[in-house]
Amino acid sequence: MLTVRRVQPDPRLRKFVRAYVERRTCAASPVPPVEPFVARLGVMIDFLFASLYDLPVRGTNVFSSCFRVAVVGPHSHGRVELVAGGRIDEVAVLFEPQGFYQLFGEPTSLFVDGGTEARGVLGAPIQRLYERLGDTEEFHKRALILDEFLLHKLPRVPSRDQLSEAFDSLIASAGPVTVKETARQAGLSVRQLERKSLDYTGLGPKRVCRIARFERALRIKWSTGASWTAIAHDLDYHDQMHLIHDFLALAGDTPGRILRRVHADYRIGVS
Repeated sequence: MLTVRRVQPDPRLRKFVRAYVERRTCAASPVPPVEPFVARLGVMIDFLFASLYDLPVRGTNVFSSCFRVAVVGPHSHGRVELVAGGRIDEVAVLFEPQGFYQLFGEPTSLFVDGGTEARGVLGAPIQRLYERLGDTEEFHKRALILDEFLLHKLPRVPSRDQLSEAFDSLIASAGPVTVKETARQAGLSVRQLERKSLDYTGLGPKRVCRIARFERALRIKWSTGASWTAIAHDLDYHDQMHLIHDFLALAGDTPGRILRRVHADYRIGVS
């Protein structure tokens, strides 16, 4: 049986890190569970201490690479599935949509729709971190080790600017926000905003807004059980069919089936 736990990072990190998440099973499942990886905002650093996942690309015979330590970027659509063929012992750092760029200074666009072996991006310190995390199986101790590692990045973080605030507003909006409105808030031209958006979030501002609304729809459904019609109205979809179209484009399935197949944990960052 899969158990999922999540804890908040140190308060000083909460502008950058949404949560630390542990996923664990006691033994391999006789029937490997298959979980779709749907569209999501934000980077995560994923640490695997037991079996690796199989990552089949939907509609093909191709498999994506899986690593012991990976930087997994935001996903613009449901491209792969996760097949857990063995025992799971996994810890992930789930960053806020701009958090990885702000802490590490690496353009988020480098990681979109895939995972990259973390040592190639973050160097030897990430390998030492993996070894320290592997020396204990207690989640609270792993969380403290992650806090220590990430707090060392804070002195190099630049102060927040108009652009960061503009992207926060875009992501937090209850409905679609025009690119022009966001550019005006940031004091940039539309073209400048679109280029900056790739660094800060990995995606263009229209796609950011679309995925943020998709995530919010799932969060409302999980937390309140509201009807999809009511959710579509609250989030300014034209109608329920527009919401269904977004789910098909961003997750590869209808809202009801996605709700049954996706765990309410870090994979989409809405729990």
